[in-house]
Amino acid sequence: MRSAVTLCLVPEAASGPFVLRTPLPEAFATAAALGFDAVELFLPGADFVSVAEVRILAERHGLAIAAVGTGAGWLRQGLSLTDASEENREAALEFVFSMIDFGGELGAPAILGSMQGRGASPQSRDHLVAGLRRCADRAATICGWPASALRIAAPFCRPLASSRAAGKLAGSRGERCMPSAVRRYGACPRAADCGAMSFHR
Repeated sequence: MRSAVTLCLVPEAASGPFVLRTPLPEAFATAAALGFDAVELFLPGADFVSVAEVRILAERHGLAIAAVGTGAGWLRQGLSLTDASEENREAALEFVFSMIDFGGELGAPAILGSMQGRGASPQSRDHLVAGLRRCADRAATICGWPASALRIAAPFCRPLASSRAAGKLAGSRGERCMPSAVRRYGACPRAADCGAMSFHR
Protein backbone atom coordinates (compact mmCIF):
# COMPACT_ATOMS: atom_id res chain seq x y z
CA MET A 1 0.00 0.00 0.00
CA ARG A 2 1.29 3.46 -0.90
CA SER A 3 0.60 6.42 1.37
CA ALA A 4 -0.03 10.12 0.90
CA VAL A 5 -0.06 13.09 3.26
CA THR A 6 -1.93 16.37 2.79
CA LEU A 7 0.02 19.61 2.33
CA CYS A 8 -2.34 22.34 3.50
CA LEU A 9 -1.74 25.93 2.38
CA VAL A 10 -5.23 27.22 3.28
CA PRO A 11 -5.10 29.27 6.51
CA GLU A 12 -8.86 28.93 6.99
CA ALA A 13 -8.35 25.17 7.39
CA ALA A 14 -6.18 25.58 10.48
CA SER A 15 -8.58 23.50 12.59
CA GLY A 16 -8.73 20.67 10.06
CA PRO A 17 -6.99 17.28 10.25
CA PHE A 18 -4.01 18.29 8.15
CA VAL A 19 -0.45 17.39 9.11
CA LEU A 20 1.83 19.61 7.04
CA ARG A 21 1.13 23.35 6.83
CA THR A 22 4.54 24.77 5.92
CA PRO A 23 5.43 26.36 2.53
CA LEU A 24 5.43 23.86 -0.30
CA PRO A 25 9.24 23.41 -0.70
CA GLU A 26 9.58 22.59 3.00
CA ALA A 27 6.42 20.47 3.06
CA PHE A 28 7.53 18.35 0.09
CA ALA A 29 10.90 17.77 1.75
CA THR A 30 9.25 16.77 5.02
CA ALA A 31 6.84 14.38 3.31
CA ALA A 32 9.72 12.68 1.52
CA ALA A 33 11.81 12.48 4.69
CA LEU A 34 8.90 10.83 6.51
CA GLY A 35 8.69 8.16 3.83
CA PHE A 36 5.44 9.07 2.11
CA ASP A 37 4.94 8.04 -1.50
CA ALA A 38 2.76 10.98 -2.52
CA VAL A 39 1.18 14.22 -1.37
CA GLU A 40 -2.29 15.71 -1.63
CA LEU A 41 -2.32 19.44 -2.32
CA PHE A 42 -4.86 21.54 -0.44
CA LEU A 43 -4.34 24.97 -2.01
CA PRO A 44 -6.20 28.31 -1.92
CA GLY A 45 -6.82 27.98 -5.65
CA ALA A 46 -5.43 26.83 -8.96
CA ASP A 47 -3.43 30.06 -9.35
CA PHE A 48 -1.61 29.69 -6.02
CA VAL A 49 1.33 27.84 -7.54
CA SER A 50 2.23 26.85 -11.09
CA VAL A 51 1.98 23.30 -12.34
CA ALA A 52 5.63 23.57 -13.38
CA GLU A 53 6.74 24.41 -9.84
CA VAL A 54 4.76 21.50 -8.40
CA ARG A 55 6.32 19.13 -10.93
CA ILE A 56 9.81 20.32 -10.01
CA LEU A 57 9.16 19.78 -6.30
CA ALA A 58 7.60 16.37 -6.89
CA GLU A 59 10.48 15.18 -9.05
CA ARG A 60 13.10 16.60 -6.70
CA HIS A 61 11.70 14.67 -3.75
CA GLY A 62 10.48 11.56 -5.57
CA LEU A 63 6.82 12.12 -4.70
CA ALA A 64 3.69 11.64 -6.73
CA ILE A 65 0.72 14.01 -6.55
CA ALA A 66 -2.09 11.88 -5.18
CA ALA A 67 -4.85 14.48 -5.37
CA VAL A 68 -5.72 18.17 -5.22
CA GLY A 69 -8.36 19.56 -2.90
CA THR A 70 -11.24 21.90 -3.77
CA GLY A 71 -12.38 22.81 -0.26
CA ALA A 72 -10.82 26.29 -0.31
CA GLY A 73 -13.75 27.40 -2.43
CA TRP A 74 -16.03 26.71 0.54
CA LEU A 75 -13.69 27.87 3.28
CA ARG A 76 -12.56 31.10 1.64
CA GLN A 77 -15.51 32.10 -0.55
CA GLY A 78 -18.48 30.23 0.88
CA LEU A 79 -19.08 28.44 -2.41
CA SER A 80 -20.93 25.13 -2.69
CA LEU A 81 -22.66 23.01 -5.31
CA THR A 82 -25.87 23.05 -3.28
CA ASP A 83 -26.23 26.82 -2.77
CA ALA A 84 -29.78 28.12 -3.31
CA SER A 85 -28.38 30.73 -5.70
CA GLU A 86 -27.75 29.54 -9.25
CA GLU A 87 -25.10 32.24 -9.64
CA ASN A 88 -23.24 30.95 -6.59
CA ARG A 89 -23.54 27.34 -7.75
CA GLU A 90 -22.01 28.33 -11.08
CA ALA A 91 -19.17 30.09 -9.26
CA ALA A 92 -18.63 26.93 -7.21
CA LEU A 93 -18.48 24.83 -10.34
CA GLU A 94 -15.97 27.18 -11.95
CA PHE A 95 -13.75 26.86 -8.89
CA VAL A 96 -14.00 23.06 -8.93
CA PHE A 97 -13.36 22.99 -12.67
CA SER A 98 -10.20 25.07 -12.19
CA MET A 99 -8.91 22.51 -9.68
CA ILE A 100 -9.88 19.60 -11.94
CA ASP A 101 -7.86 21.22 -14.72
CA PHE A 102 -4.94 21.90 -12.37
CA GLY A 103 -4.95 18.34 -11.07
CA GLY A 104 -5.37 16.93 -14.54
CA GLU A 105 -2.09 18.52 -15.62
CA LEU A 106 -0.43 16.74 -12.72
CA GLY A 107 -2.15 13.41 -13.30
CA ALA A 108 -4.04 13.81 -10.03
CA PRO A 109 -7.73 13.59 -9.10
CA ALA A 110 -9.59 16.55 -7.64
CA ILE A 111 -11.24 15.86 -4.28
CA LEU A 112 -14.78 17.12 -3.87
CA GLY A 113 -15.58 17.38 -0.16
CA SER A 114 -16.82 20.50 1.61
CA MET A 115 -17.77 22.10 -1.72
CA GLN A 116 -20.75 19.77 -1.65
CA GLY A 117 -22.31 22.09 0.91
CA ARG A 118 -24.38 21.41 4.01
CA GLY A 119 -27.94 21.58 2.76
CA ALA A 120 -30.17 18.57 3.37
CA SER A 121 -33.31 19.43 1.42
CA PRO A 122 -34.49 17.48 -1.66
CA GLN A 123 -33.67 20.56 -3.74
CA SER A 124 -30.13 20.61 -2.35
CA ARG A 125 -29.72 16.96 -3.29
CA ASP A 126 -30.90 17.73 -6.80
CA HIS A 127 -28.38 20.57 -7.05
CA LEU A 128 -25.65 18.26 -5.76
CA VAL A 129 -26.37 15.50 -8.27
CA ALA A 130 -26.50 18.01 -11.13
CA GLY A 131 -23.21 19.53 -9.99
CA LEU A 132 -21.51 16.15 -9.61
CA ARG A 133 -22.55 15.19 -13.12
CA ARG A 134 -21.00 18.34 -14.53
CA CYS A 135 -17.84 17.76 -12.51
CA ALA A 136 -17.71 14.20 -13.80
CA ASP A 137 -18.10 15.43 -17.37
CA ARG A 138 -15.26 17.90 -16.86
CA ALA A 139 -13.02 15.24 -15.32
CA ALA A 140 -13.73 12.82 -18.15
CA THR A 141 -12.89 15.52 -20.69
CA ILE A 142 -9.60 16.33 -18.98
CA CYS A 143 -8.34 12.81 -18.45
CA GLY A 144 -9.97 11.08 -21.42
CA TRP A 145 -11.60 8.19 -19.58
CA PRO A 146 -15.26 7.53 -18.77
CA ALA A 147 -16.95 9.29 -15.87
CA SER A 148 -18.18 5.85 -14.76
CA ALA A 149 -14.62 5.12 -13.56
CA LEU A 150 -14.74 7.85 -10.92
CA ARG A 151 -13.66 6.88 -7.41
CA ILE A 152 -15.87 7.88 -4.49
CA ALA A 153 -13.96 8.16 -1.21
CA ALA A 154 -15.89 8.60 2.02
CA PRO A 155 -13.68 9.37 5.04
CA PHE A 156 -16.04 12.02 6.42
CA CYS A 157 -19.68 11.84 7.48
CA ARG A 158 -21.18 14.82 5.73
CA PRO A 159 -24.99 14.96 6.06
CA LEU A 160 -25.81 15.47 2.40
CA ALA A 161 -23.03 14.19 0.22
CA SER A 162 -23.67 10.50 0.65
CA SER A 163 -22.32 7.79 -1.58
CA ARG A 164 -25.96 7.18 -2.52
CA ALA A 165 -26.27 10.68 -3.99
CA ALA A 166 -22.90 10.58 -5.68
CA GLY A 167 -23.65 7.06 -6.87
CA LYS A 168 -26.27 8.43 -9.23
CA LEU A 169 -23.31 8.99 -11.49
CA ALA A 170 -23.59 5.78 -13.49
CA GLY A 171 -21.02 3.19 -12.65
CA SER A 172 -19.45 4.99 -9.70
CA ARG A 173 -18.34 2.88 -6.76
CA GLY A 174 -17.90 3.72 -3.11
CA GLU A 175 -14.60 3.21 -1.38
CA ARG A 176 -13.73 3.99 2.23
CA CYS A 177 -10.26 5.44 2.74
CA MET A 178 -7.98 6.39 5.61
CA PRO A 179 -8.45 9.78 7.32
CA SER A 180 -7.83 12.78 5.10
CA ALA A 181 -4.49 13.77 6.63
CA VAL A 182 -2.86 10.43 5.78
CA ARG A 183 -4.52 8.36 3.12
CA ARG A 184 -4.11 5.32 0.92
CA TYR A 185 -2.88 6.38 -2.51
CA GLY A 186 -3.59 4.89 -5.91
CA ALA A 187 -6.94 3.17 -5.28
CA CYS A 188 -8.28 4.64 -8.50
CA PRO A 189 -7.15 2.32 -11.34
CA ARG A 190 -6.07 5.29 -13.47
CA ALA A 191 -4.94 7.69 -10.73
CA ALA A 192 -1.31 7.35 -11.71
CA ASP A 193 -1.76 8.55 -15.27
CA CYS A 194 -4.78 10.83 -15.55
CA GLY A 195 -6.82 13.41 -13.67
CA ALA A 196 -10.08 12.23 -12.17
CA MET A 197 -12.54 13.08 -9.41
CA SER A 198 -12.65 11.72 -5.87
CA PHE A 199 -15.64 12.38 -3.65
CA HIS A 200 -15.56 12.90 0.13
CA ARG A 201 -18.54 12.83 2.42
